[in-house]
Parts: sequence; structure tokens; C-alpha cells
Amino acid sequence: VIIGIVGLVAWFAMLWLTIAAVATVRTARAHLPFTLTWWSFTFPVGTLVTAASGLSARTGLVVFTTAAVGLFGFLVVTWAVVLIRTLRGLAAGDLLTPMPLPTS
Repeated sequence: VIIGIVGLVAWFAMLWLTIAAVATVRTARAHLPFTLTWWSFTFPVGTLVTAASGLSARTGLVVFTTAAVGLFGFLVVTWAVVLIRTLRGLAAGDLLTPMPLPTS
């Protein structure tokens, strides 16, 4: 019962995932600089994968199984993008350089 409740609560996070994805894509188009905080994108997606997987196992509904597989694919792509950007930034030597403070 607890797994089902937690899974349903996390499932409602899909709305927030959609809002965050739209905002991130818009900001990225305006040149969102890469920083190590991009790793934080992976955690909510991983939570949704876990929730969808739990709901799939609990209910047996294909919609949750399909969502779990799709979200897992998205999670793998997210990990790959962030890993590649991290390795590129480390190789270039600019990832660990502090960003300049904005001037007022």
C-alpha cells in the first residue's frame, strides 16, 4: 500500500517534470552554461523511473510499464549528456574555474 501511495504522489511530479523541461529547454536555447549542478537533473528523473516501476509492478498496468521504460531511456540520455559535458569541461580545464560574480 505504501509503495502505491508513494508511487502515485511521485507520479504527480510528472507535471513538474514537464514544466522544468520546458523552462530548461528555453533557457538552454538562450545559452545555459554547463556547470556541475546539471547532475541534479538526473535525480528527479530517477525518482520518476522508480515510481513508475513500482506502480507498474503493483498494478500491472501497461501505461506504467511504458512510462517506466521511456523515463529510464530519458534518464540514460540525461546521464550521458551530463557525463560527456563534465568530461569535456574537465578536459578543457574550465569546469572547475569559478564563474565571475555579476557586477551591479
